[in-house]
Amino acid sequence: MSKFRVNGVKSHRKHWIIVFGILFIFGLIGSIGAIYAQHLFIFKPHKVEAVATKSVEIKPKPVVNTQITGRYLFNGSIAWDRAIERDAKGNYDRPFSNLDSFNPAKYDAWIADLECPVTNAVIPYQTQVDKLVFNCPPAFDASARKYFSILNLANNHAYDQGRDGFL
Repeated sequence: MSKFRVNGVKSHRKHWIIVFGILFIFGLIGSIGAIYAQHLFIFKPHKVEAVATKSVEIKPKPVVNTQITGRYLFNGSIAWDRAIERDAKGNYDRPFSNLDSFNPAKYDAWIADLECPVTNAVIPYQTQVDKLVFNCPPAFDASARKYFSILNLANNHAYDQGRDGFL
């Protein structure tokens, strides 16, 4: 094969002409094949057989309205830390003593936000006030369970006692 030189540089023009020629031939063969395949499948007559159909009426099922009711008492944030803990003086029912006036039997559930982690940690009253580090002693749990069915723990003080207080 002869190589061409343009300004002293080898030219591969002949190679490119051969490559494009081969690509052109393959493209041409592919196009002819596609046209022939279309002709075979599109223009070939197809046999169509008549099929008997049967009409079916679909009757919708009647809708039964179901009513679910519930009576819930929603409360805001509650906590039995800081002054509540100090003023209870060991009487863990004291913070809940007036809740019977809401007639608990009248509700299916009571729901509130518990604004502190429940841990056995002993945090002095003044530290809780000064640093806003809350802690609810578990001694109040039994009394709280008499009234509250659900206590939400997702709040800004949930992690006051770190990982141990959160879990």
